[in-house]
Amino acid sequence: MKHKGVYDYWQKRANEREDPFDISGNDTVLASLEIRYLRKYLPTGCKVLEIGCSAGRVIKELVKTHPNSYYGIDFSENMINKAVSLRLPDCRFDVQDILSYEKDNCCDVVYSVRCIINLLDSQDHLKMIERIAHWLKSKGKVILLEATKEGLDKINQYRKIAGLEQIVPHEFNNYIDLSSFMPRFEKYFSFEIVEFASSYYLASRLFNAFVAKLESRPMQYEDPINILGAKLPVFADFAPHKMIIGRKKS
Repeated sequence: MKHKGVYDYWQKRANEREDPFDISGNDTVLASLEIRYLRKYLPTGCKVLEIGCSAGRVIKELVKTHPNSYYGIDFSENMINKAVSLRLPDCRFDVQDILSYEKDNCCDVVYSVRCIINLLDSQDHLKMIERIAHWLKSKGKVILLEATKEGLDKINQYRKIAGLEQIVPHEFNNYIDLSSFMPRFEKYFSFEIVEFASSYYLASRLFNAFVAKLESRPMQYEDPINILGAKLPVFADFAPHKMIIGRKKS
């Protein structure tokens, strides 16, 4: 069931932004990094479900390189209207609530990009694991690009050392608690966690933020330091945003 505050935010956001690529957030460098890693792990020739597809920005990029049959769902009518208007080949978009959508064994791959964190009840995070397992065919693949509490705590530790304010999630976000999420996830999926955004977060939320503070200016998302951070080899685990890749066990 959709939370009205979250729903209202995304309905309004859809009306305020024209470009599907920045409609889901202001950090377009991070958005590009997410798509780069999705392309690395997404197979082709499959039936693919994106939950929380927003205005179709991710699918719009993926169809250029990964021919699949895509189906995107989102609870925001305004977002889906924008996605449908893209007229992408072999793609369908529907208004659906991910907590009530029913379609067992319907797809080969399910992925999300910052969708589950919009569920404000942490119990719903756990429910989504079983729901995704039901949607997937035998041995199907799930790719979750989501923000985590553990990753947020890590970057905030370093920001504290640098004298920077703590990063606080938006009121419409509830970051995933890996300590409870992963044991449940492992019941249904074999998995790996890819730290795809660690170097980027170190560059953008620590180094760039520190320089911006010294220069008494706002941090700019498309600052050259951020762009460099997105190109660097990934090391350690400084980012809230992680990629959880699972393979259904049965």
